[in-house]
Amino acid sequence: MEIYLVFVDTIQNSNKFWSAIVEDGNLTVQWGRVGYQAQTKVHTLGNHQRAIAKFHNLVAEKKGKGYRESQPEIDASRSVADIRRAIQLLNIIRPAVALQNFGDTYISALNEYLKIVPTPLGIVSAMLFGISALGYWGLEIVEANTIPIIEERYDWQTQKHICFGWMLVAFSSFLGSASFGNESH
Repeated sequence: MEIYLVFVDTIQNSNKFWSAIVEDGNLTVQWGRVGYQAQTKVHTLGNHQRAIAKFHNLVAEKKGKGYRESQPEIDASRSVADIRRAIQLLNIIRPAVALQNFGDTYISALNEYLKIVPTPLGIVSAMLFGISALGYWGLEIVEANTIPIIEERYDWQTQKHICFGWMLVAFSSFLGSASFGNESH
């Protein structure tokens, strides 16, 4: 018997996991921030029934705190519906990042995406800013290769540089936080 739970709240910079597995009379629990070294605790309970009872109590406690069932990574066992939903959510997230519109729709979509695809937040931020920078680069190229209808041109290069800068900041913060110790639950 085993379970993998996640708790995601991007506003509070919370992206945690908690997992448990029962083997014979032992309950092994792991927890931490998604993408980082897990902390582990082994509960030696003597028999299988006690281990299962402890498992159910801890799972109920975590679900009561807002944790939801997930998987440690996206793989072949993930349902097609979950993968389609993750793609739909990325289609909501990308334009929000491109337009720098980080409102409720963006936050809600990002929270749901991270519940489906457990990913360190720094990596997600770096990825989204990188996608935006590439989009602005494309718009800059299109504008440079078309005959201007309106005299005023949009400064795509500045937008691209802003996204590249934020991408580097997000990736650097991910690398920096990964080099420090574990986060407790």
